[in-house]
Amino acid sequence: SDGPTCAKAGSAGELYNTRIDALDITILRGGGESVGQWAREHGFQLTPDAPEVLDFYAARSPIFMAARFNAHAAKERNQGQGEGTPIHLTIPLDDPWVPLRVLGLGKASGDIIDANVFLLTPDKPNLLPAPANGVFEERSEPASKSLLDDLRSDKGMSWVPDKMWFTYLRIGEQSSRLRYDLAIDESGRGTPSPVMAGLEAPP
Repeated sequence: SDGPTCAKAGSAGELYNTRIDALDITILRGGGESVGQWAREHGFQLTPDAPEVLDFYAARSPIFMAARFNAHAAKERNQGQGEGTPIHLTIPLDDPWVPLRVLGLGKASGDIIDANVFLLTPDKPNLLPAPANGVFEERSEPASKSLLDDLRSDKGMSWVPDKMWFTYLRIGEQSSRLRYDLAIDESGRGTPSPVMAGLEAPP
């Protein structure tokens, strides 16, 4: 279904609903408490740390995305177990950021979060926090022609230009210490926002 709808009073507002393969996607607007209420009303099981994490993100942006696997839709399209579903989101931002803190949602404090982050930017970016303990920079170099050609051949990826900078980061951080996101200055000439990195509270 397309177009804006309205959730129950007190919960977040639904801005957009769609289905991508067997995923039901909802774009929400609201604060941490209202998004949490919407999630509970729609059958999502929230972990005890969810309110704190939702508030962390709501202080920086009121827009959230909820995704739910639809088993009936998967059966109709004969989708196999473990088959991935690519989702392309266009989010206009002067300086992008990557949510890392959400990776620790529902984890025990001693659990190690292992994740890979791949960035393509016009130039070599400045990152905050800079790669150090917990965030390891594996590669930082001009993207190869074969990589850009492969990306450009994918559905909806014809926009990929001929030249970009490729950064590969490996996340290996204890859940209790992953209290930040990754803020990016894609030009490489400015300073990433400590607020978007979660290192400072929003004004």
